[in-house]
Amino acid sequence: MSSTLFDKIPGPESREPVLRSLRSFYLIVLFIIIAILIVVSFEMRFFLKELVVHEAERDAIRISSAIRDHEIGRLVKRKENGQYYLALSQEEMLKLDQELRIFLASFDIVKIKIFNAETQIIYSTDSKVIGKLDTANTKLAKALSGDATSRYENKDSIWDLTSEERIDVKLVETYVPISSLNGKIIGSFEIYKDITHDLMIVNKILIRVVGILLIITMSIFGGVVFVMYRASNARQATRPSQD
Repeated sequence: MSSTLFDKIPGPESREPVLRSLRSFYLIVLFIIIAILIVVSFEMRFFLKELVVHEAERDAIRISSAIRDHEIGRLVKRKENGQYYLALSQEEMLKLDQELRIFLASFDIVKIKIFNAETQIIYSTDSKVIGKLDTANTKLAKALSGDATSRYENKDSIWDLTSEERIDVKLVETYVPISSLNGKIIGSFEIYKDITHDLMIVNKILIRVVGILLIITMSIFGGVVFVMYRASNARQATRPSQD
């Protein structure tokens, strides 16, 4: 009788196929969870970085508009034929430089350039590039046609001129056209906004969100694994008596 009873108890051989199937199922689900978290993290980082760049562009447009409106009498000149153009005397440049450095310090602006319609830099916080032409700059050309442009750039490729001072921060480069009183484009601002701190906040938010999602999904996954394992054990235990 005892021999018959022990024959009905499921041995390791009868449970091994079921356990292999469960292990395969668990690994597949775990792989899917990890893949989803990776995709979500990349998409969230892209979305948040785009939001930071968009806000940097808005800041640059507002700042350049404020500078233009405040300094228009100093920047904009008028020819005898009535045409407007941008120019600065040495004295005007020194005063503008002092005012801008104080003004821009509160807005994470690390550099600014002012171009005239001929792509010549008439002012920059980097004095080495003043007077130089930037004729090959497609973003500047777009701004001089009337369109503001903004882009997150790699710190090694953002610099337009070889003589420019390099700044080791994460930057958004924005070009904003300057219009005269009659609406004609007579120049452009180029503003470099430091977004290093903003991207650090983005990374902290991303790590926190992904961590929360990981905890939630792994908790659900662990609960499902536990329930399925208990169900498998119960099924294996009752199957011999039914046979």
